[in-house]
Amino acid sequence: MILTRKYDLDVVPGGLPLIIRASRNDSSSRLVFSLFAGEGTLSVPNGAAASFHGGDVDGAASLSFENGIPKVTVDLTREMTGSIGCFPFEIAVSSGGSVLVSPTIILTVR
Repeated sequence: MILTRKYDLDVVPGGLPLIIRASRNDSSSRLVFSLFAGEGTLSVPNGAAASFHGGDVDGAASLSFENGIPKVTVDLTREMTGSIGCFPFEIAVSSGGSVLVSPTIILTVR
């Protein structure tokens, strides 16, 4: 069974990092990030792609839209949660030649 956890993620630089807690070797959690910009909605063109980057772990993420709000989904893997500690990562949304990178997200594994 997959546990889905939902977060609102402000992509405007300068905010506090989002901290997500996970258990060691967790591979049954799905993280869903609703993206917004400041106090407004975020415009992401159709055909954009999402990915995540952090330390030694890079991977694919899926991008979808719900009521016009872009949502990025990342499934946790044992590779991401195999070691105890705090691991920074970012979500990137790319379209054409432009890339939007989220502020740092901290995955805390215990």
